[in-house]
Amino acid sequence: MGVLCVMVRRLALVALSLAVLAVLTPLLVILAARAGLEPTHWSGVRLGDVRLPPDRIRAEPMPEPAAVLLDRARRQDEADAGDLAPSWWDGGAGQVVLGAVTDRGERLRRTLVQGQAPPYRVERRAHSTRELTDAMDAATELDVSWTGVDAEGNRVRVGARSLDHALFTTAADRFGDVVVVLEPFAPETYLDQPPADPPSWWSRAHPPGTWFALTTGFPWYLGAAALIVAAAWVAPRLARRRRHPEVAAPA
Repeated sequence: MGVLCVMVRRLALVALSLAVLAVLTPLLVILAARAGLEPTHWSGVRLGDVRLPPDRIRAEPMPEPAAVLLDRARRQDEADAGDLAPSWWDGGAGQVVLGAVTDRGERLRRTLVQGQAPPYRVERRAHSTRELTDAMDAATELDVSWTGVDAEGNRVRVGARSLDHALFTTAADRFGDVVVVLEPFAPETYLDQPPADPPSWWSRAHPPGTWFALTTGFPWYLGAAALIVAAAWVAPRLARRRRHPEVAAPA
């Protein structure tokens, strides 16, 4: 009877540990994504953010001369043949960053600067505007709600209402450097009229699948959660041993 009680107690501890891992791991991934740490899925694709109500996307304010220079850069991008990279406003440095991929691209970017130009710098990037735009257009084939170009990160961003391993692995195989943004509560958008029987939030956000992907898809965070759980079980036992040291039996 005593052996059976010990076994039941150990099984209960194992079940409780697994339940804590199942809650703690996705929570760590979500908190890391919202803090800007971009957790990396085992496929190599990163989770850039998890947007929850009442999050708002706010454009960073910039001086008017900087906005004018960026507008010129974007119009120049329309004729890009692979020499230019997306440009953006670096609020921390107070500079417009003009992206270029080649020497010719650098020369083209410098032609934009005229008269009393705002502070700027020309920065070499790995992917051109044309390459990223093509990848962004092709990424619409994924099960995502929107696609875009992350100018500062020089990569493609996609928004998804739910997550699964197939989304990450397909993005990694086809597009390489992609970052996924999870928006489970994003409103549904339609090109025309909504269908007569629109899908429910549950079917669009698919919480069980998203939970499974968050729990099993980010090994560093799963390992961190396992260490936290192990420490939570071991630390009290070590403390008890220090308070009640074993007394050696008399010879």
